[in-house]
Amino acid sequence: YGFSFGVPIIFSEGLFDSEMISLVYRFSFAYMTSGISDVLAQFISTITDKAILIPDNDKAGMFGFEKSVKLLNRYNIKTKNFFLFLKKLDFNVLQLIAF
Repeated sequence: YGFSFGVPIIFSEGLFDSEMISLVYRFSFAYMTSGISDVLAQFISTITDKAILIPDNDKAGMFGFEKSVKLLNRYNIKTKNFFLFLKKLDFNVLQLIAF
């Protein structure tokens, strides 16, 4: 499937988010809570060193995002916040995908 160590994986809070992302990017994973656990961070470190996080845009999601970034950095996983890329996205394309 073209996956090898170091390929970025996109992590989101929920299954629906992950399913929608998988329409345009194959390596999507839902962590099913507001933040990544230590056990999950250890596992992630065995398959990649790059993670893009898509938290829910609420208080719990933002808190979980900050916690997850610190945890992933502890395992030498580079992280990006998806919201920082929103300015670069073509929303017309996103609307076609979503609807």
